[in-house]
Amino acid sequence: MKQAIFVLSDPRANARYNGVREHVRGASRSCAAKNGATDHLSAAGVTLVGDNAVPGTQGAASFRHYYADGWNVALF
Repeated sequence: MKQAIFVLSDPRANARYNGVREHVRGASRSCAAKNGATDHLSAAGVTLVGDNAVPGTQGAASFRHYYADGWNVALF
């Protein structure tokens, strides 16, 4: 399976990201760490979320409360 990595500074990805930026609440801290993106996300002003204490990680984003509050969650 191919994995697509979009760098927020890449003009193609940046245009897409900027289109939804006001709706972005953060990125999973453990996913960011696993993909080596922690510094880049922080530099882009994206909050790292680790409210779900998953053993062996720095904490993952918990989607449960977003769903409960009526949010649509998108993973990319």
